[in-house]
Amino acid sequence: MSGARVLPSQLDACNGITSATPEFPLGVYHDVLLDVEGPNSSPRCFTGEVDSSVIRRGMGGAPGRRGPLG
Repeated sequence: MSGARVLPSQLDACNGITSATPEFPLGVYHDVLLDVEGPNSSPRCFTGEVDSSVIRRGMGGAPGRRGPLG
């Protein structure tokens, strides 16, 4: 992967930044996962809802089939 190096001091409280990406050369807000230990190694803010069928698939189950969640 190539691009400009992002420093922890450039990130907001959610580990995000507005900058150019390959898909959005004029800039877009996005999360950055830095290759460091500590709070900047994962996103800090999550929003939205997760569909329970996604959780079942991620846990090894599938709709209509008994898995870890029943």
